[in-house]
Amino acid sequence: MGFNHIVWKRMYGDENDCASIRGYLLNNGHPDGAENINMYHPKNSLLGFAMAASDEDCGASNGLYRAFSDMPSYTTAIPVNQRPEAYCYEPVPRGDESCANGDADNIHEFNAVEDHALNLLVKAMVAYNRGTGSLNTHHYFSDLLLSSEASISDGEYRSTAFGYAMRIKEHTQTLDTVDGYLPYVTYIWQGSEAVEDDPDTDADEAQAAWCYVYGEVEWMEGEDFSEVRAAASPFDLTGRPQVPEGQVLCQ
Repeated sequence: MGFNHIVWKRMYGDENDCASIRGYLLNNGHPDGAENINMYHPKNSLLGFAMAASDEDCGASNGLYRAFSDMPSYTTAIPVNQRPEAYCYEPVPRGDESCANGDADNIHEFNAVEDHALNLLVKAMVAYNRGTGSLNTHHYFSDLLLSSEASISDGEYRSTAFGYAMRIKEHTQTLDTVDGYLPYVTYIWQGSEAVEDDPDTDADEAQAAWCYVYGEVEWMEGEDFSEVRAAASPFDLTGRPQVPEGQVLCQ
C-alpha cells in the first residue's frame, strides 16, 4: 500500500465519495447497516496491516499473532551457552548512558530462557518481510537473526530480514510526531567465568570474569560477533596474553 499512498493520493483525498475504492464492513450501529472504509487512506491501510498481522486466520502474514500469542513456535528456547548476561536500551546517539560505558542504572539482568517481548517484536517485523513460517524454529540470537553476518557493500547495508527490522527501529528514532521510539538493544556477553587460584599448586591461576558488548548497533555497523569476542579476550587465538579491547564489567 505504500506505493499507492504516493501514486494514488487522490483516492483518499478528492475521491472521498467514490464508492469503487471503498470497502464495507457490517456495522449494526451505522444507518445503512454498513461502514464505509477507504483502504487507500494511509491510516486505514496501516490499521488493516496491524489487523492482518494479528489475526490467527491470516497464516501468511500473522507474525504479530504468532509472536504474542501462546503459539510455541516463535517463543523459542535460547540455549544456555547463547544467552547474554545483561541488556540495555541503547540511547541514540550513544553517550555516557550506553551499555559500553557501563552505566549501571541503564543495565538490566537478562534472565529469559526463551524469546520474550524484547525479541518477539523484532521477530514479528522480520516475519512481515521474510514470511511467518521462516522463524518457527529459530531463537533471536541464532544465525538467522542477531548472530547472522551483516552484509555490507560500499558502507551500506544490503537487504536482510534482520536488517529490515533494524531499519524500522532506525526510522522510529527520527519521528517527532509521536512519543517514544523503538530503541536499539545492546547485550553484555560473558567471555569466561572467573578462575580462582588452585590451592594445591603454587601457580597463579586467578583470573577475573570478563565480558564484552555486542548488540543491534554493532550488528548494524557490520561488526562480527566472534571478532568482537576475540578482541575482548585477554588471550589471542594462540593462547598468548594480549591487551583486550572492548571489555566491560560483568553484571
